Amino acid sequence: MNSPRHFRRGASILPSLFTTGNLFLGFWAIVKTLDGRYAEAAPLVAGAIVLDLLDGR
Repeated sequence: MNSPRHFRRGASILPSLFTTGNLFLGFWAIVKTLDGRYAEAAPLVAGAIVLDLLDGR
């Protein structure tokens, strides 16, 4: 079955995935903003905020 060690490794990867997603969404929000597409950048910023909350740091 799943050992406690295997579970801890998976649990430690999850915040890193949230951080990576946050970085990606933030980058694309900046790109969209520099292009003047503010309506497209707003949901990206909102998504980055959600991922930041889920990251827990």
